[in-house]
Amino acid sequence: MRMIIASGGTGGHLYPAILIGKELERIGWEVLFTVGKRETELRIVKSMNVNYRVLPL
Repeated sequence: MRMIIASGGTGGHLYPAILIGKELERIGWEVLFTVGKRETELRIVKSMNVNYRVLPL
């Protein structure tokens, strides 16, 4: 199965979303995260080693 998780803004929103996504990946799902262009969001997704795309918001 596939899931797109849209989250961002601050770590308070993004970290829980990443944990959910990683659990889905653990059970076989393909997960893609979408984030905005903020430096905080990009730093977090890069450090957590997740598949992501930046939306030009």
